[in-house]
Amino acid sequence: MECSAAIPSPVEATTSATRPSPASTVHRAHEQQSFSIAASARSSSSTPGAGRYEMRRPRSVSTRSSSASATSCCQRGEVARLSGRPASSVRYYEKIGLLPAPARASGRRVYDAAILRTLSVIDTAQRPGFTLDEAKALLGGRPLRALAREKLPAVEAIVEEAERRRAWLLHASRCECVELDECALFP
Repeated sequence: MECSAAIPSPVEATTSATRPSPASTVHRAHEQQSFSIAASARSSSSTPGAGRYEMRRPRSVSTRSSSASATSCCQRGEVARLSGRPASSVRYYEKIGLLPAPARASGRRVYDAAILRTLSVIDTAQRPGFTLDEAKALLGGRPLRALAREKLPAVEAIVEEAERRRAWLLHASRCECVELDECALFP
């Protein structure tokens, strides 16, 4: 018995039929935003341990500088709480030079309020897949456009591979073969 599922050609695998329409992409973005908002609400509940393992977005981090941002704001634990990052991330970012060393007051690290903006930039840069080294270059003044142009081919390759896998899985989901030896999907 021959496999009833058609094997996609390389051209079929990458056609627009396997790509989401712009409308569905926008719909998915709204769903993700709704999920992020819901996850944020869960993680800030008063239940001990609630949201403990969920990724949290920074709480209101202003993109505008103010006279207050030039002053010392808080210690590492407070920076971690306000940014939604673990304190270990803040320590690691200091260690690798991504964050400047904090000032010390009475032997304790006291961070400048601008660190919250820096952590927000790092978080935002990591979402599309920038590495910490690339985030460091961005913070160091490297143009975002240049970094994005360098990253885009790698992301496009990942998308193409995902589309090929999706097309294969769609065909496999329609396969009615009993044995793998008779299935055309497994040459």
